[in-house]
Amino acid sequence: MKRGLGILLIALLAAGCRRLPEAEALPVVRPFPLRQGHTTRVEFQIEELRRGYGETLLIGLRAPDPPGDVDASDDEAEARFDSIRLRLRLWRHAPEGWHPVRLTQNVDSALDPGWRTVALEEGLTVGAQRATVDRLAFEAKGLPADPADCYTVSYSELVMPTAGVYRLEATLLDRGRAPATGWPVELVVTHPLPAK
Repeated sequence: MKRGLGILLIALLAAGCRRLPEAEALPVVRPFPLRQGHTTRVEFQIEELRRGYGETLLIGLRAPDPPGDVDASDDEAEARFDSIRLRLRLWRHAPEGWHPVRLTQNVDSALDPGWRTVALEEGLTVGAQRATVDRLAFEAKGLPADPADCYTVSYSELVMPTAGVYRLEATLLDRGRAPATGWPVELVVTHPLPAK
C-alpha cells in the first residue's frame, strides 16, 4: 500500500514538473517557399500583455519586390499577396495538451465596403492586409527589420491572446499571382507596431 502511494506521488510530482515545449520568443521569422502544399511549423511564446502593446498577434508573410519588379506599385505588390491562399492552424499549450485556437482575419468586402473581422473557416485565408511591424523588436532579436522595399502583410490576427506557448502550422494552398521563382518570402509571427 505504502509503495503504491509512493509511486503515485512520484508520478504526480513528475507531471507537475513537466516542462513546457521549447518555444521561441516573438517575433518569429521563417523562410516560406511558395510551393503548393508546403507547410511551415513554428512554436512560439506569447508573454504577458503590457499596457498599450501586444494586444494583437499578427500572422503574415513578407518579401521584397519580386525580381525585375522594382517599379511595381504598392497596389500591385499587395495584389500579389492578396492572391496567395494559406491554411493557418494555431494551438495553445495547456497542462492537458494542445488546444485549437480560432483565428480571424480583417477583410474589405466590395459588397459591404469597410473593414470587418471574419473567422477563418477551416483556417483558410481570404486575402491579405498590409501591416506594419515594430522594427525595434526585430532588431533586438537580431532579425533583419522590415526594410523600406519589403512588404509585410497579415493573413490573420488574434486579438488579446492569452500568454503561453503556441504552435502554428502555415500551409500554402495557392500561390496566386506570386512569381514562380526567386521571390524570398518569409512567414512572420509578431505583434504589429503599437498604436501611438
